[in-house]
Amino acid sequence: MDINKLKSVLILTQIGSISKASEYMFISQPTFSRYVQDVEEELNIKLFARSKKGVVLTEQGKKVLPYIRDIVSDYDEFNKDIRDLRKKDEKKHMSIGYCTAHSKILTEYASRVHSKFSDIEIDYHELNFSEMPPMIHDHRMDLCLLQGNDHPFMEDYGSRFLAKSQICLIMSKNNPLVNRKTIRPSDLLNETFVALNRTKGGVILDRRRYTMNGFVPYFKRYYDTIQDMLFHVATTNDLAFFCSVFDGSLYNIVCRKITGDLDQFQQDLYFIWDKSNEKVPLIEQYLSLI
Repeated sequence: MDINKLKSVLILTQIGSISKASEYMFISQPTFSRYVQDVEEELNIKLFARSKKGVVLTEQGKKVLPYIRDIVSDYDEFNKDIRDLRKKDEKKHMSIGYCTAHSKILTEYASRVHSKFSDIEIDYHELNFSEMPPMIHDHRMDLCLLQGNDHPFMEDYGSRFLAKSQICLIMSKNNPLVNRKTIRPSDLLNETFVALNRTKGGVILDRRRYTMNGFVPYFKRYYDTIQDMLFHVATTNDLAFFCSVFDGSLYNIVCRKITGDLDQFQQDLYFIWDKSNEKVPLIEQYLSLI
């Protein structure tokens, strides 16, 4: 049985809302619901029922919950014991997680850090956003690059700006704004934008969270991959925002810096780590070099 699916059951029990529980785990609602259904099908038991107060445990669910909690607890304890066995060998080793959207910026930092951090072995792992919180929690990753600081997970972990003032506007070479060296929010009032799908990971820009000097961008479409989003921009006059990870040689598109008040946009890219990780001094030493 998948331990993450069992953890989904525990989280839903605590939160009582599929939408909030799925957001907490950085996965879509359909995926989260499928996790719970998979557990119910494997156990052949209905664990949850809907009520006026939200999702609640059934009587059968209440009886099964202690066993699920014990399995998850034993799993976490097992991982802790394994980590203890590896402590001596891992004192000079770090594991860093990132998503595809951040590969370019991490490549640049990796080469810069290696020259000053050559005595430390560093492994970089490409992950989905949904994988990062449990891996940080279990210390399978020492450090991860996560977007945004408004997720509940961030309340218990350290964070650090990585991409301050690196906000660019991406457009086709046919867009009239190409001819302007700098672009202000007022220039964008009549433009439409596209962005990456929040539930799929990547750089997220949506109208519920972002404004520029009071201007709220209108996003007419969301894409699941960076390639699809960039291809759309290259073949239309629509625009997209991107933070620090843009390769201007692709898709016949160009970048322009945006001037003006960017405080909200500057809070996009964060490193996260578990403050209880014994490698915190090593992590902080690494971060001091970037």
